[in-house]
Amino acid sequence: MDDAFDVRRRLAPSTIRGYQTAIRLFCDFITSPHYRWAAECEERFGTHPVQICHEWNTAVHLEDYEGLPERRPMTRNEIQTLLDYADDQVDRAVRHGRKGALAAYRDATVFKTIYGWGLRATETSRIDTYDFYRNPEVPELGES
Repeated sequence: MDDAFDVRRRLAPSTIRGYQTAIRLFCDFITSPHYRWAAECEERFGTHPVQICHEWNTAVHLEDYEGLPERRPMTRNEIQTLLDYADDQVDRAVRHGRKGALAAYRDATVFKTIYGWGLRATETSRIDTYDFYRNPEVPELGES
C-alpha cells in the first residue's frame, strides 16, 4: 500500500483515503465467504485473495475538512447570499430593461444547479440544454 501512495505523487490525503477505501471494499468483496471468489482463486491459481488494507497501513480520517484553508466550503448563509445576489441581478436587468437579463438568469440557474446537485466545475462545463429534459425511460414514483 505504501508504494502505491508514495508522497512523490502529491495526492491529497482525502484522495489517498478514497483510493484506499475503494481497495478495501474490493478486498472485502473478493474475500467474502458469501461469494465463491476465494475458493475459485484457490482452484485456479493455488492461492486465495486476502485483505491488504489494514489500520496500520492506510490513511486515517483526522479532520472534518482536510482541504486548503483558503478553499474552505461556503457556509449556508454565504451560499444563500450568493444565490440571492444572482436573483437580484436578474431582477435588476429586467426592471431596467437592460441587455443581459437572459445571461443573468442563466448564471443564476447555473449557480443553483451547481449547488443543488453538487456538481464539479468540469461537470458543470459539460451541461447542455438536453440534460434538463425529462427522461421518458425513468419510471414514475409508484410505477414499475
